[in-house]
Amino acid sequence: MGAVHEYANMSTGAADVMRPSGLAFGNNDEPMKTFATAGAVMLLVPVPGQNLVPNGSFEEYSYCPDHWSQFGGNVTDWMVVSNSPDYMNSCRDSSDLGVPYNLFGYQFPSEGNAYVGLCTYKYNSPLFREFISVPLSTPVTAGQFVFLAMKVAPGGGGSSSTMSARWTSRGVGMRLSTQPFTWPQTSFPNSASLFLDDVLLDSVNWTVLSGSIVADSAYQYLTIGNFFEDSLSSPLVLDTTPGAQVAYVFVDEVCLSLQTGTCDGSIGYTARGPLPAWTVVNPFTSVLDVAFAQPASQTMKVILNDLSGRLIAEKVVEKGERQFRWSAGGIPSGVFVLSVLGQTGAIRPVRVLHVSP
Repeated sequence: MGAVHEYANMSTGAADVMRPSGLAFGNNDEPMKTFATAGAVMLLVPVPGQNLVPNGSFEEYSYCPDHWSQFGGNVTDWMVVSNSPDYMNSCRDSSDLGVPYNLFGYQFPSEGNAYVGLCTYKYNSPLFREFISVPLSTPVTAGQFVFLAMKVAPGGGGSSSTMSARWTSRGVGMRLSTQPFTWPQTSFPNSASLFLDDVLLDSVNWTVLSGSIVADSAYQYLTIGNFFEDSLSSPLVLDTTPGAQVAYVFVDEVCLSLQTGTCDGSIGYTARGPLPAWTVVNPFTSVLDVAFAQPASQTMKVILNDLSGRLIAEKVVEKGERQFRWSAGGIPSGVFVLSVLGQTGAIRPVRVLHVSP
């Protein structure tokens, strides 16, 4: 996994871009305290350093997903607001809804074993969005400082040639509300409590959205999605291979706290250095040539899978190697997925076409 990028844009202030961090610190969440009144009524009082988003990393669930759209009614505490968000978890040992490789893209979880996927744009469908929402474990009150963060990465390069997203967009973010958010509506709010004010392009690393606001109401709900109309979403084709005409985003480690340090863009994740960029001769015939932009700084494994996720071949690249030639003998003609795994993460996989000589 590559380095974490931090980015903040609040609806009440200007954007502030922070360069990739070399190290992120652990979560210092504290347990919720309880106090008893004379009448033995228990009152839950939020500890300032606590994450008020229950199940913010989507680790708690009822059953392992075996079909797309199995987020609603499955992931504990969360609700589907519109359409059919997807749930990916390592419990699913498959290239459809597993991790890192699934129908919609390739990404390791930022933390734990799971993440969620949402459509943030659909070509020629201006009102199409996917939103998810969660009640806060304790409502915030007007006048409180609220600190927010979550991690996002674009889809694309997935195992399905019909469901993997071709597009990416700007605008994904969080919106706080006193009542449950509903969709569709007659118009977009075109605002959010925290949002990405740039097109999401980095498909190797998790991008961190983080910032703070002063609550102007007693917020009880947090909703995630793209709250901006198409003209403000700047849709852009990211994956030129055949796929779905949508923009898609993975989401992990959602956090809301009343104290700085809990949702500071780290959320218990240690950033690691990226693997070198690579080039692949595509299509290939009798041999597959792969070259890296710089000598490998670690031992890596190059893996070739078919579109169903079945392993076709693999090769170990030793530290210091910069290029290699792979014999295609025994590999049938067709489209395959080539990926690289290292000790500190992975390089975004690419589709390659093999044409038998």
